[in-house]
Amino acid sequence: LKREKRRKKEEAEEALKQIEMKNKGSSLETEDDFEKEVASKPDSSASWVCFMAYWLGSGNVEKARLTAKRALDTINYRLEEEKLNVWSALFNLENSFGTHESLMKCCKEAASVNDSKAVFIRLAAVLDKSQKYEDLDEVNNSVLLKKHKRSRKVWCNYGASLAQQGKLDPMRDLFIKALKSLPKHKHIRTISHFAQLEYKFGDPNRGSTMF
Repeated sequence: LKREKRRKKEEAEEALKQIEMKNKGSSLETEDDFEKEVASKPDSSASWVCFMAYWLGSGNVEKARLTAKRALDTINYRLEEEKLNVWSALFNLENSFGTHESLMKCCKEAASVNDSKAVFIRLAAVLDKSQKYEDLDEVNNSVLLKKHKRSRKVWCNYGASLAQQGKLDPMRDLFIKALKSLPKHKHIRTISHFAQLEYKFGDPNRGSTMF
């Protein structure tokens, strides 16, 4: 139990560190400073995420959540990438300070108002970075590889994660499945990607024969 608590604390500290990095070099220090900043740049995800970091740095997770919601309500609906940046920050927050249930609820809400593939790719990146590999496997196998199996990026991202974990046989099995699922015109780049993974993390000789 102590080990689990320590792990959760380390994850929370890392998430805060990642969000605070976006605020590096900023002269903004008070709540009023950040309110003026987002008022002057209402469509800037960077400004809103920095405001979230301010609240997390103060230990106020709920205010950080509310700031994210404000950002999503404020940013122009046409600026999809800016909104997705805020969603990503919210995923990081829920992943570290919330529960698995709150994270998945947040993701489903994001997917209902954004491009589903883009949302789940960002969720997968958060899970991968925090080394929650069982959850990552679930997202890939039950959502991304099921609903977006013609996306090269989905297969390649998952392959890279497996390789970095040292799961070489699952990575190789995934490569075979990728070629069966992807259109022919995507095969060359996919082969190149997995060959580089093999060369870097697995068997260089095997990797060289894949090109």
